[in-house]
Amino acid sequence: MPLIPDAAKIIRKNIKKARTGKKPGVFAIGTLTANQLADLNKHRVGRNQPPMTGDLVFRGSHIYDRRICDDGYSVSDVIQQILNATSADSIIVFSPKMTVLRSVHPRIDSMGNRVVDEVVLECTGKHPRAEIYGVIPRGDILKPGKIP
Repeated sequence: MPLIPDAAKIIRKNIKKARTGKKPGVFAIGTLTANQLADLNKHRVGRNQPPMTGDLVFRGSHIYDRRICDDGYSVSDVIQQILNATSADSIIVFSPKMTVLRSVHPRIDSMGNRVVDEVVLECTGKHPRAEIYGVIPRGDILKPGKIP
């Protein structure tokens, strides 16, 4: 499993800190598997970018703003999205806009949607570590709503 045993606690703590308006710290919460790292670095080398170490770090401010404030997901929902997207079976997917780690295991979310979870990896700001910058539950047609 790519995430450390305390990853959910760290995610929860950082989101709670973001909720108070404070800037959360950056914490190491896991690593990519050897295959995920090889795929990521193969792509980066092909684009003349330096390789990554495979370490995953988490801050959570963007995830708090987008998934909790904008979409109305609970902290527990977001943790489930991240845990599913960062499984050892997840695959690295590239697009012109972003690099994601995508789950190969669709799940039914708290709203009854069939989703495929992705974490957006920010590979520049904390280089050579990848930051879990965002999380996307692809297929979440029904969302919990916005926090008032």
